[in-house]
Amino acid sequence: MSDANELPKEVAPPASRLASRLEPGAPRGGLKPILDELGEVDLAVYRAIATTPTPHLDEPMRRLTGLANHSKLWLGAAAVMATVGGRTGRRVAAAGVVALGINSLIVNVPLKIVARRTRPDRDAAQVPLARQVAMPLSPSFPSGHSASGFAFAAAVGGTLPVTAAPLRLVASAVAYSRVHTGVHYPGDAVAGALIGAAPGRLSAASSTGPRRAARQPAGADRPRSGRSRSGRSRSEVPARPGSPKQPTAGVSRRKVTRKFNTYVTLTFKQDPRCDIAVLGAGGARGSGAGGARGSGAGGARDSGAGGARESGTQ
Repeated sequence: MSDANELPKEVAPPASRLASRLEPGAPRGGLKPILDELGEVDLAVYRAIATTPTPHLDEPMRRLTGLANHSKLWLGAAAVMATVGGRTGRRVAAAGVVALGINSLIVNVPLKIVARRTRPDRDAAQVPLARQVAMPLSPSFPSGHSASGFAFAAAVGGTLPVTAAPLRLVASAVAYSRVHTGVHYPGDAVAGALIGAAPGRLSAASSTGPRRAARQPAGADRPRSGRSRSGRSRSEVPARPGSPKQPTAGVSRRKVTRKFNTYVTLTFKQDPRCDIAVLGAGGARGSGAGGARGSGAGGARDSGAGGARESGTQ
């Protein structure tokens, strides 16, 4: 029997235990050494944060990590956006809440049960009492607070890009607060951030996809560029016969009408067999030649004969 006063042996880092389970008889050059080293780094960073005096950060980190319990911080932010943001705010808030729900189903149900990583030993790491919070009973990997924060930030930031940087900054502070208070290893927080970003991006894509599709319906023509398929400018491409140019901004109706009449006249001259050309030519002949004949010859006849009659009578 072991002595009752004998100190318990130090528990191996979780990554090392995972490495031993994954590759019980693996050679030295396999994955096991890498996981062992990552576990040592994770534990060393945790101990360094725990033993670093930070009296001005202890209370803010305790308050922040408590505010993020059960996603109260993110649900409150979603409520504010839905209240004061109008239609856009409600759409953004809905994307964030959906991301929180998906993240909770992924992290809290399957991943924590599969990983079964034990919580850190705060007493062995000498975490100050001033920064400690209640130790959760759930497994340590991954950090649910970190995953929820980055899921909400990715969803809201992807839907409303102006909020991306501030939300990611707050999510990073929440993730660090879990390590600062001693309830998570740094690797738990990093893994939670990476895992939580996935449902956030999925929620943002589903929120912005239908709205972009509504802006440009299926089958709608794309706006044409300034050049045609042949590479020439559209101003250099000759217009089709019978299709006058549409009026553009800044061009008066009179100028467009004058250009259209000139175009029709040139078309009539090139193709006199057209019925419209015949009517146009006939109209021009009737109005021009007939008018000239009536006004010129008739006028000359009247003036000449009348003048001669008057002079002969006198």
